Amino acid sequence: MASNLLAVFDFDHTLVDGNTDTWITKLYEDAKHLQSNKGTCWTDKMAEVFRTLHEKNFTKLDFEQCLRSLPFTDGMKELLTFIAAQDIPCIIISDSNSYFIKYLMEFNNVMHCVKEIHTNPAHWTDSDLLTIQYYHTHNCSQCPVNMCKGGILKSYVKNTESAGKTILYVGDGRNDYCATLQMKTSDYVFAREGYSLLKLLKQNAVNAQTQKAQPIVVPWTTGFNILGKVKNIVEKQQ
Repeated sequence: MASNLLAVFDFDHTLVDGNTDTWITKLYEDAKHLQSNKGTCWTDKMAEVFRTLHEKNFTKLDFEQCLRSLPFTDGMKELLTFIAAQDIPCIIISDSNSYFIKYLMEFNNVMHCVKEIHTNPAHWTDSDLLTIQYYHTHNCSQCPVNMCKGGILKSYVKNTESAGKTILYVGDGRNDYCATLQMKTSDYVFAREGYSLLKLLKQNAVNAQTQKAQPIVVPWTTGFNILGKVKNIVEKQQ
């Protein structure tokens, strides 16, 4: 078993093939306009979206029906299942929210594959209003005010004695970049083709002024691409 590995996943545009926050606005077209307010934290924007949907009498059941139409990215269920079968600790670090993630993980029968979920807490009130809070506070200048993925990964590794493990980080976006700065050169970051994370990693690799030793970068388009590489990594460790 691959006990020397730690798998870390983003959620939006990584495990699922879309953004949970923008997906839920399919319920009500005007809710999309609320997300365009400049200078406002995205989590605060979503809180306003949820209040608007509540005012328009959309219920938890409506949310669930909408979320069920958001597909998992091709190959990600198989990747999660393999990781679980190998007893590789697996966590999610996402700027979505706890309700969206847990609902979709349970609906797709892969919740058992994940040890911990680090995301913005979300709760339903008795009147069917979905409320959301910041995950934490931090001092990182390059991350959104509600979440620093680099800080979360650093804390997890320290507090779970995972410092010697090889990290397998799977993500796509700009907010995943900070986490890669906490990784070792022997770690792996799987960055989705055509998204911000891969572009930032490439810029870092060629820019001598900001160059920093970085983990091994593996571009991907489907979970099957990652699965093949992870199988090779596991075989080498056995």
